[in-house]
Amino acid sequence: MFVYMTGILPIAKYSSGSELNMFVEFTMAKSPAFSDYFGFTEDEVTELYNRYLTRCTKPHITRDGLRLWYNGYHTAAGERVYNPRSVVFALLYDNLANYWTSAGPYDEIYYYIEHNINDVKDDLALMVSGASVPAKIQEYAATSMNLQTKDEIFSAMVVYGFLSYEDGRISIPNQELMEQFVNMLQKEPSLGYIYRLAKESDRMLQATLAEDTDTMAEILELAHDTEVPLLSYNNDKQIKDKKYALKFLGKIGENQRYTGRVLAVGISYNRIEKKHHCKIEVLTDAKKV
Repeated sequence: MFVYMTGILPIAKYSSGSELNMFVEFTMAKSPAFSDYFGFTEDEVTELYNRYLTRCTKPHITRDGLRLWYNGYHTAAGERVYNPRSVVFALLYDNLANYWTSAGPYDEIYYYIEHNINDVKDDLALMVSGASVPAKIQEYAATSMNLQTKDEIFSAMVVYGFLSYEDGRISIPNQELMEQFVNMLQKEPSLGYIYRLAKESDRMLQATLAEDTDTMAEILELAHDTEVPLLSYNNDKQIKDKKYALKFLGKIGENQRYTGRVLAVGISYNRIEKKHHCKIEVLTDAKKV
């Protein structure tokens, strides 16, 4: 007799002699053959969205909106899947919103983050700013009530669905979960520093893209005064002289992967004035494709 069971947690076994030792488990991160069953696929969401359009006379949801809010989970087969519950509620109520339930493991996950803040704070700041960070996923860590290392903490968050895992890196999968993280960081005094740091990182990126060197210098002053002081900088003039920007063009015969602008950003620190100065030079203009 075969039994099919679904659930979010791995099945914990005390030993090979445990009563429940005959299960075969299939997970999103390690079971490519069953990738389509861990969430709604693009085709399934498109079908549901078309039904929604026929039902609503004045729809307020776009197809791209569904992708931004509820997509972003990666399966072992390379598929990107959606949160089924949230997609259903969004189309049912004609509203893109946060339908993630805060009941269940969320308080436990926060508990582990809070007590290991020194190990995870830098990675949390990067992920809240939209970046991905490397991690080694240990799926059985989610069954432990005594998570010690950064990888154990992030492994549990992947299993619970708070983070997405792909090619050895983790990230916050979508807008719905990003709101959950931001709310947590704003709510908890011990994590407010991470939220402010992430916001400054995003502001630095926007200032760099806009070639706003005054704002860049202002942010660097804040980082210099509140973080580890940078007393000297390397002389990296060779980055321009050796034409490192050519790496973005790809190898001969290959299609160019990146066609946007390539910026060289120079940062200097005057020890006497105790001020930062920034300079931006466009090495390559964007190409039309």
